[in-house]
Amino acid sequence: MRRLPLVGLLFVCIALPMVAQEVDFGNVQLTRTRDSSFSVTNTLPLPITINAIKMRGRPSDYSVVSGGAPVTVQPNATHSIIIRFAPSMLGQRIDTMIVDGNFPGAPVEVILKGNGVPLPVELSAFSAVWTPSGVALSWRTESERNNTGFHVQREQAGRFEDIGFVLGNGTRSFRTDYSFIDRGPFDASGTAAYRLLQVDTDGTTELSQVLRIATGDAARPSLRLSVLPHPVSDRAMLGLTLPEAASVSIDVLDISGRPCAASARSDHAAGSHLLPLHLGHLSPGIYFIHLTAGDHRAVASVLVKR
Repeated sequence: MRRLPLVGLLFVCIALPMVAQEVDFGNVQLTRTRDSSFSVTNTLPLPITINAIKMRGRPSDYSVVSGGAPVTVQPNATHSIIIRFAPSMLGQRIDTMIVDGNFPGAPVEVILKGNGVPLPVELSAFSAVWTPSGVALSWRTESERNNTGFHVQREQAGRFEDIGFVLGNGTRSFRTDYSFIDRGPFDASGTAAYRLLQVDTDGTTELSQVLRIATGDAARPSLRLSVLPHPVSDRAMLGLTLPEAASVSIDVLDISGRPCAASARSDHAAGSHLLPLHLGHLSPGIYFIHLTAGDHRAVASVLVKR
């Protein structure tokens, strides 16, 4: 549930004639990337040409995202090649970048090294459904690292208290689904609020967003949509209550009504859900979240700040 951005920029500068080099990207979490800038400086009195830049591995965890070949480097000029490391699996990932052209010592081999490491516990969904047996809670992780488990907490008399514990799965890099049923008793107000307290093996904890749901006679079908937190700088959570199972479509529009991202579509059961929404690519300003679920429509606004 903690997220650590892993976007960096490393620099390696070499001058002709070139010798074998090594670029170490360090630890990069799965599904994340890290960039490095490998620079070629032409110290010769004549222009040189880099004809090809390629990775020996096929497929490779490394790619050239900027500064590819062919390119001519003038005397005393420097050309930067941006390399991206996107680990495909856990452990050390090694490849060789081959830089070829009409310069002394060509082709030059550049050893690329990096380690794929697990993501921390990444909660991707959190849902609650009122049933005759009580509130059925479910949540999903996309990956886990040193996860002892989850304390399930319900708000009672203005304070969140543990009502159960669900064991985690330690460290894994694939999706896992969890569930828990709260059989009550429930507050006479007709609503209940839940959150998850995730615990690592070293005692570190992380709280989820709070999920609220109608209970008992108050659990009448209705479509509700909210955005948490507000304002938001990067990652928001959509609070969604569905009156019935539906295919949900989510669109983000600017104040002029122009789409800002591709529509997100997913199927959900009736009940309350928390869905992640990434807004870090948007410029600061006000945006509108349009939700369609079957014949139902809902709109919520969100302020993006940096």
